[in-house]
Amino acid sequence: MCKNKSVKGLEKVNIKINNESCIACNVGKATRTSLKKNYVYKRVTKSVLDKVHMDLWGPAPVNSLGGSKYFLSIIDDFSRKIDVFTLKSKSGVFSIFKEYLSRVQREFGRKLKSVRTDNGMEFCHKDFETFLRNLGIRIERTSFYTPELNSIAERFNRSSMEAVRTMLQDSGLQPRFWAEALCSY
Repeated sequence: MCKNKSVKGLEKVNIKINNESCIACNVGKATRTSLKKNYVYKRVTKSVLDKVHMDLWGPAPVNSLGGSKYFLSIIDDFSRKIDVFTLKSKSGVFSIFKEYLSRVQREFGRKLKSVRTDNGMEFCHKDFETFLRNLGIRIERTSFYTPELNSIAERFNRSSMEAVRTMLQDSGLQPRFWAEALCSY
């Protein structure tokens, strides 16, 4: 303001301006560096069940008609086939995954090779890890606080919930019908 003479009377004040930033300012204003803008997930799978991407969405602001608060999305990397399961609690993820695995391996006649998840506790507990290792399934975890690295599942969750909100708004249904709208998406 002194240099620009934007305030009357201030032009006469002699103020020494320090343009150097202090450590506290740098730390206080620090933000996470984002991934490269041109980062694109490159699909390297050659067949169904080479890899699946999983993510848990929730809790929902309102319980569904059936009492669900969450949904688990499992997306095959090669085919992009999507399976969605609504859950009342996070603790149901492991049993839902075991049922899913049994069904898809029987359906496709192939073994699952790899699972990609974030570091949510529903995916990081000992029983889940032991189960996957005993079956020879590789676990790929994203780095902490980088949902971009699980972009396949994260993008589905975002798009599906945008569609759910739109369907509910358009139909005039109450928010508690979110799970039903999701399953019809």
